[in-house]
Amino acid sequence: MRLLMILILLGTFMQALLAQSGHSLSRKADKLYRQNNYEEAAKTYDNAASLDQSAKNKYNKGNALLQAKKMDEAVQSYSEAIESAENSKEKAHAYYNRGNAHFKKEKYQESVKDYREALRHNPTDIQAKENLAIAKKKLKQQEQEQQQNQNKNDQNKECNYNPYKHYIYNLLKISPQSANRARHQQR
Repeated sequence: MRLLMILILLGTFMQALLAQSGHSLSRKADKLYRQNNYEEAAKTYDNAASLDQSAKNKYNKGNALLQAKKMDEAVQSYSEAIESAENSKEKAHAYYNRGNAHFKKEKYQESVKDYREALRHNPTDIQAKENLAIAKKKLKQQEQEQQQNQNKNDQNKECNYNPYKHYIYNLLKISPQSANRARHQQR
């Protein structure tokens, strides 16, 4: 019985010691972040997260990675923060910043999803609403550009694009379409 009590007390003491060292690492990482040393801050937040599995360390690591322009790693860290989050506020912040990372990677569809999730967890977030509107606009532009590029590719395929043929058409001042019509009429 006495041995069991000692083990319980020792376990509690070790947990408190680990939490305290996790907290001190978080503070060290905060200092590195404020000094714009983002890569070192991310590593230190990662070490703190290994001792203290709170969403805050994973979220802060994501912020440091975002500032260091390591978007893929930032997205991963925010995803881990979302999984570890204990409340809607933490989830909203992580979704919002993951949306920012997707936006910077020009993955507008993913950013739209994340901003919507941020708003689901915090409907009053004005920044998330503004970023959602911007991301929707960028997504629409991106889709239009893709459609235009597809149309150009389709037109080039229809013309059986040949640079010499186009050179000749330009010399004769006729379009490939009218030349194709002329060929079809002759047959």
